Amino acid sequence: MRTYSILIVGFSSSSQTEQMVHEAIRSLTCDDSKQQLEKESRHSLRFTSLLLSSVDETNPCEVLQNTLDSVNPHLILLLTGMPTAHGVELSRCAFRTDAEVEDQTTPAAYWTRLPLGHILQEFSGKVPATVIARMHHSLENELFYYILHYCDSTVNVLGGAISLPLLKQPDDFQTIGITRDQMQQAGYCILQQSLHYIDDMSVSSHLTVEQ
Repeated sequence: MRTYSILIVGFSSSSQTEQMVHEAIRSLTCDDSKQQLEKESRHSLRFTSLLLSSVDETNPCEVLQNTLDSVNPHLILLLTGMPTAHGVELSRCAFRTDAEVEDQTTPAAYWTRLPLGHILQEFSGKVPATVIARMHHSLENELFYYILHYCDSTVNVLGGAISLPLLKQPDDFQTIGITRDQMQQAGYCILQQSLHYIDDMSVSSHLTVEQ
């Protein structure tokens, strides 16, 4: 049995998205999901959550780095809110910001190593979802780039970013948003497939990018 450290980073740009991010973190780290994932994977899971906001005066990347240093995660998930989204959005890559253009030591973009194809397969018929090329807002993209840069320079660490839609009631037939049950299913599937991939990495000691 191994112990996997999972860091859930929530970033909100408004009071509306803050509520969405809080709900998502609760769904991902709830005891029922944790126990089921531990039973299925036969590993112990240690969750750490970090809430960041665009209105804070502190540099979110500096706060994130301090947490990375203390947690040493195997999996990092960035959660943001996207009120106009019709379903869960999985980001494929992060781009270097304008402030870093002169820095030729880092690539123009990093691709996530989350198994997006397997996650979408698990979502099928359960959770509306799509893959997007990049984050919607510059601060979210900057954080995601920072996370993927950390993953690229650290052995066997996965990083991903998920934009979440509004929550709706089960009997609401509007196309925008997902129910609480769907949010919990989405979080479970993302963690489940990511843990499978981390297990594969630990055996092969080799990372591949699924595109």
